[in-house]
Amino acid sequence: MEKLWEKDALWEFSRESFEDRARGLGFEWTSQQKESARSAGADLTLGGIPLAEAVARFSTDKISGLVLQFYTRGDSGSLARADYEDLLRRTIDLVNSLSQAKPQSLGKDPASSVRAEGMLWKSQRTTWRLEYSMSREITPQGLKMRPEFLRLELSPVLSKGEPVRGTAARALLNPRAGIKNLPNGDVLIEGIPMVDQGQKGYCFPASAERILRSYGMRADQNELAQLSGAKGGGSSLSGGIEGLKTAGLRLQFRVKMVDQPEIRELETLVREYNRRVLKYGQKAQVGPLSGGVDLEDLLSGMRPEVLRAARMGMKVEKSRFFRSIQTSIDGGHPLIWGVLLGLVEEPEIPQASGWHARLLVGYNSKTSECLYSDSWGAGHELKRMALDDAWMMHQFTMALIPTGSDSAASGREKGR
Repeated sequence: MEKLWEKDALWEFSRESFEDRARGLGFEWTSQQKESARSAGADLTLGGIPLAEAVARFSTDKISGLVLQFYTRGDSGSLARADYEDLLRRTIDLVNSLSQAKPQSLGKDPASSVRAEGMLWKSQRTTWRLEYSMSREITPQGLKMRPEFLRLELSPVLSKGEPVRGTAARALLNPRAGIKNLPNGDVLIEGIPMVDQGQKGYCFPASAERILRSYGMRADQNELAQLSGAKGGGSSLSGGIEGLKTAGLRLQFRVKMVDQPEIRELETLVREYNRRVLKYGQKAQVGPLSGGVDLEDLLSGMRPEVLRAARMGMKVEKSRFFRSIQTSIDGGHPLIWGVLLGLVEEPEIPQASGWHARLLVGYNSKTSECLYSDSWGAGHELKRMALDDAWMMHQFTMALIPTGSDSAASGREKGR
């Protein structure tokens, strides 16, 4: 990575010159808009220290920031505390050498969703911000501290009067600023940055990071994963929701469940399913429901063709689902959308089945389509799906609403 610092030209890089200088470092653009480029698993090092991930962010035509992950539990696996503390010491020594500046302790950062500790260096042209965090873990041997991440963020030192570079954020008090109405009938929210979750199952934290950053908030999927208890294989829905609620208290936003099936709706689905499954010469596969239903288990145990017929028979619920999308998008709020993959054919996606979180970013009432995005990088920025298919895989939708926002996703209690 040192080659990016040659001749102190990092902050002069355009997208084109960055591509040329970073050749061989494994960077790939995360979207067609080229708002960021990511490299992971390419034997990246800085000062001889391996990197788990590097992300370069751009605004207008110049680089606006560089995020270097020296360690993340989701990418790198578990690390002993002693090894983590040694890595932290080596990283601090490295930044001391590269910046040629004296560090300033930030303590526990109130702007961090996990109150990460940090240090700050300011050289003539660069601000270096190092943040690190451990969480408490109960083990058979007692309470231990578990390393979560070690991250270095670089940004340009701005001259007086120079505008701040960064991904254009929608104003917190005007979330509708990013709404676009296109001639073909598409209504969508633009300006949502792409985040590539990589191989780790951080679809839920990555989706949340994208929404929060579109509002102009500092957010990181690794911090949000720490709050939700996510591991490399993903997080539970309940853990993800509780983690976001905790982050919301610190970052000033609230979590709103917009469309989540209630027991009576699930009972209707089971009744419709069992009535139809008899046509296939099979007995009812789903028994009576009680509290605490696992929707993924429920849907996974059903025959897909019978499930589709049963869900298509729930016309009132399907219409309500689509209206809730329209209301949220019209209010400027993208939705985290929980789905069950494998029920609908989707070519060229890295996950074939199981629960997944993606973003609903728009709709088209003329064609009855949902516009969505996955946090898998380039090629997944904007996709569309017929309402029937979307309803087939639907589990829940939720909105993250900034405190003081002039509108809110209304969900079930308010129609379009």
